[in-house]
Amino acid sequence: MDPIHIKAAERDALISRKPRLRRDEASRYLETQFGLTYAPATLATLATRGGGPAYHLANRTPLYPKTALDEWAIEKLGPLRSSTSDTL
Repeated sequence: MDPIHIKAAERDALISRKPRLRRDEASRYLETQFGLTYAPATLATLATRGGGPAYHLANRTPLYPKTALDEWAIEKLGPLRSSTSDTL
């Protein structure tokens, strides 16, 4: 089946089974798991400038381990707060 015609729920199920994700899948994973919206192009920019999640290169294809995405997202979110007056 062509990836364009896969329903969102089916795509999420496929993503949940993969240990490493391509950029477009990593973007979707960050949004569904953490509510962080980063376009694949933004992840590409972060890969060249620094500050993005760690990844492996398989030939020329970046593959993001889910553990690296999780760690990076949690760092971006910061600690939980119970009030706007909480300090770090």
